[in-house]
Amino acid sequence: MEYFHYVSTLDYVLLGFIALLVFWNLVEASLRR
Repeated sequence: MEYFHYVSTLDYVLLGFIALLVFWNLVEASLRR
């Protein structure tokens, strides 16, 4: 149970990091226009 909870938390952190990268890329592309 503890291991599963740790993996779930790590998954959420990874998804948040990827979402942040995608969002930053969109903002940067918008500013370059």
